[in-house]
Amino acid sequence: MLCHAQQNDDQSPLPTYVWQNVGNPGFSPNPAGWMSFAFNPVNNQPYVAYGDGVSSGKAIVMRFDGTNWVLVGPPDFSAGTAQFISIAISPSGQPYVAYDDWGYSKRATVMKFDGTNWIYVGSPGFSVQDALQMSLAFSPSGVPYVAYMDGAYNYRAVVRKFDGTSWVNIGSPGFSSNASEWIHIAINPVTQQPYVAYANYGGTLVLFANVKKFDGTSWVYVGNPNFSTGSSYYTCITFSPAGEPYVAFHDGYYGMKARVMRFNGTSWTDVGNPGFSAGLADFIRLAFNPVDGLPYLAFKDILPNNARKASLMKFDGSNWVYVGNGDFSTGVDYLDFGFSPSGIPYISYEDSVYSGRATVMKYDSCNTQIPTIAGQGNLCVNSGYYNYSTEPGKSSYQWTISPGGTITYGQGSNMAQVVWGQAGNQWISVSYMNSYGCISATKTLPVTVVPLPDPAGAITGPPVVCAGSEDIEYSVLPVANTYTYIWTLPSGASITSGDGTNSIGVAFSGNAASGNTTVYGNNVCGNGATSPPFYVTVNPIPATPLISEQGDTLTSSAPTGNQWFYNGTLLVNDTSRTYLVNPGFPGSYWTKVTLNNCASDTSNHIYYTTTGLNKIDKPGITIFPDPASTNLLIEIAGGKGPIKYVEIYELTGARVFETQSDKNRIVVNVETYLDGIYIIKVKTETSFWTGKFCKD
Repeated sequence: MLCHAQQNDDQSPLPTYVWQNVGNPGFSPNPAGWMSFAFNPVNNQPYVAYGDGVSSGKAIVMRFDGTNWVLVGPPDFSAGTAQFISIAISPSGQPYVAYDDWGYSKRATVMKFDGTNWIYVGSPGFSVQDALQMSLAFSPSGVPYVAYMDGAYNYRAVVRKFDGTSWVNIGSPGFSSNASEWIHIAINPVTQQPYVAYANYGGTLVLFANVKKFDGTSWVYVGNPNFSTGSSYYTCITFSPAGEPYVAFHDGYYGMKARVMRFNGTSWTDVGNPGFSAGLADFIRLAFNPVDGLPYLAFKDILPNNARKASLMKFDGSNWVYVGNGDFSTGVDYLDFGFSPSGIPYISYEDSVYSGRATVMKYDSCNTQIPTIAGQGNLCVNSGYYNYSTEPGKSSYQWTISPGGTITYGQGSNMAQVVWGQAGNQWISVSYMNSYGCISATKTLPVTVVPLPDPAGAITGPPVVCAGSEDIEYSVLPVANTYTYIWTLPSGASITSGDGTNSIGVAFSGNAASGNTTVYGNNVCGNGATSPPFYVTVNPIPATPLISEQGDTLTSSAPTGNQWFYNGTLLVNDTSRTYLVNPGFPGSYWTKVTLNNCASDTSNHIYYTTTGLNKIDKPGITIFPDPASTNLLIEIAGGKGPIKYVEIYELTGARVFETQSDKNRIVVNVETYLDGIYIIKVKTETSFWTGKFCKD
């Protein structure tokens, strides 16, 4: 499965796999001792636990969040120095750590992370005396088990489980025949029985490999005791997917090289050749890949040409073969190993090149290398140079950009300088090659380039207004890419509604001046082009007229634009400066002046009262006879004519006669008029006159 540039059946290339750092190498703040590794099955993140090399070796747990290694809870949470650290994750995703705690006389302690803090599982320091070689595991149902050698039993093997309240012995404590080392516990996934592998001191002080399981009552050997040929160190146990036990250790008989054996139901048999590693193998860790179902062995290879580097090998059915390069890491100590749920192998170790700090590596496809891009993602068009950067220390940087931008500098480096000359949704991408020769995936950063507002169009609204007008509406069609509209108005005009929009209401003060109205759009990037000027003529309000009375004649102070009113009713055609009152119509009279469609306030009101009929007493005007029965003569003498207009009214106000003329003499037939008094109005080019006559 894990191979380099092979071909599949359809001849398309398989992904290239390489060993690569998970986060930064040497990521722990201080040297890391007794490192232990586990993969969280819930959040799919790798975890490491270690003793802090600065803070008296107290326990620290970190996890990789996809970008960086971050602390899990507070650092240095153990009471004292933590040694023989073992981390395991419960099926529900809760991290646990077991260790011998120097804060409790080197006795066994287990803690778990509750989401905020590390809290004790049961009592701290629960072993009888000092505990060595701690190993922690969970049953499929989530019960934690811990195995260790207890000083109270001459360092023989002890296994306990947590029953929800306290740690209780599983079988008799000290069940190994002699003092033991390198104890490791695992739970059979099929039978759910706990198994332990350990190196047991024989009579010749040789540490032989042993495996026992708990049968529900006591610990019994799995196969023969002491089944290794020579001294076995770093014993560990795991199970195939079918529940078949496998153990790994380095065997002194084979030059302390790696050896893997399986129990076939009767005896322990070698998996591949015994002593298959190139050199002495330390810190051996064995696990089955959850995807391909094959056993993998990680170890520190003490071979001159790889200088104590990490190695990972898998059994392909016939032989143990390297996974990637056999010398991919830097200097290694306290190595541990595990798989992600997707079958990616991870190796953690104390890195001598980084002063003993923690490093984690994985064997994964190149396309899991995803760059990051830092830079402005929301900006204005043609607003200058913008810098975009990605991880330094790589090679073969390749920047690409959408057509709306131009890379002006930096192609081939970890920083590109860009000018964005086209508005809209744009993007910039980067890929690179890491130090392992792995081409990364391409990372794309979306960029929104904001344009200036479009030019504003023509303004619509009244081009002529009167001073003092209110709520006069002006508008412009919506302007694209505009957040707000900026209006300018003639002096004395102000916006009363819709400010900042494309339609406004305007008030013109009494002293407002004529002038241009304009508008333009505005957004975060600046101003758009201004609309064509829209000239507004502001006509003044005419002065309020003052009327005066002389007999039957009312006169306005305004020479033009008058409109006369009687008791609130407009008098049609009465628009002269003077108005001749009909004596038969007493009441209130006033005028209003309108110039350029702008009206003044109403004048003062004069109440006219009829106190008697005016006598005909106008020099140069003759009305004859009086009384009249058939014809009435109206004549103007002395060059004061001609007569322009004549009206005759009954005293009730009803008009019975009217005529226009350009003569000095008019004859009116009054034969059909009823007997009585009549009012006569005569208008010349220069004056009005009102009088009376009698019909007999």
